Amino acid sequence: MTGVGTSEYEPYPTEMANHFYSLLFCDIPQNFWAWAEGPAQPIFATSFNEKAVRALAEDKNGESRIRALAYRRLRLEGCAVPQRLLLGVVVETPLPRGLDALAAYVDGRVRYLHGSGKEVAVEHDVVAMRGPRQALLRGAQDVVDELTPLQELRWPPPKAPNVRVTSVVSDGLYVGEANMGELTQDPLGGPILRATSDLMTAVIDYAKAKAPR
Repeated sequence: MTGVGTSEYEPYPTEMANHFYSLLFCDIPQNFWAWAEGPAQPIFATSFNEKAVRALAEDKNGESRIRALAYRRLRLEGCAVPQRLLLGVVVETPLPRGLDALAAYVDGRVRYLHGSGKEVAVEHDVVAMRGPRQALLRGAQDVVDELTPLQELRWPPPKAPNVRVTSVVSDGLYVGEANMGELTQDPLGGPILRATSDLMTAVIDYAKAKAPR
């Protein structure tokens, strides 16, 4: 597959956590090679089949990360893609304990990385998370509507006191970053931070309920 290179970063103490982190953004296709033998195979095939890849990209019932990878392949091949179609959002918050990263996708999936490197993966639409997840996605869409996609490789993780919001979109990554204090007061950033906090609480409660007793 052509055009697969991008920057990878290691903000966590374990290789597994760093790999989990890199998967959030859907911009490093080679990290998804485990999918190359399954239904997503057209995305990774050497011979490009636009019809097959576009079918994956436009499948509203499909996994959001597969759709993002499919749209990325279409872009690399010079094919038209819709603009500003949101598929997911990643919020990165540097804290004294490390980098917290929370990702929400339109298919209901959620990913959370604690600053220590502990991971939570939610593979379906959980009712308790639905409200804050959808609020976070709505906030991200509002920001996407005001920005243009990133033209260079994804940046290194943010440093305190900044918070970064990276939206995974049909036509690329859309990135907004600001001081947390300023973002809290911002009419676009404030709702994102509140939804992030609410969703993180729901994810932690979910993880505690699932933990062995």
